[in-house]
Amino acid sequence: QRSTPGIFVRAGDLADLEVFGEGTTYYLREDGSDFRGISSAGDGTFVLGDHIGIGEEDETFLEGLDAKIVSVGPTSLHADHCIVLINNELDRREASTEMDEKIDEKETRQHEF
Repeated sequence: QRSTPGIFVRAGDLADLEVFGEGTTYYLREDGSDFRGISSAGDGTFVLGDHIGIGEEDETFLEGLDAKIVSVGPTSLHADHCIVLINNELDRREASTEMDEKIDEKETRQHEF
């Protein structure tokens, strides 16, 4: 079930999801590395728990996927806030890439004259 653009919610086990294997899996956890230090995450799958976290079985599953443990910052946040921050960062990266491409295109046209 789609909750908001790019966000899907459903009941079931984490291992039942079909998205694993399509890019890097990122596990959002308070003790993770800074997400902004990751060079490319647009193709990734992000997993996060609620205020309790995720279960031991799911932790083991993510370890088996070699999921990268990342954090959105040093402050404890609600899961929905983490989603907003991740989406914002990915949007900013995409916009930055598009802007760089426009600048390169403009410079190329200027050199053609």
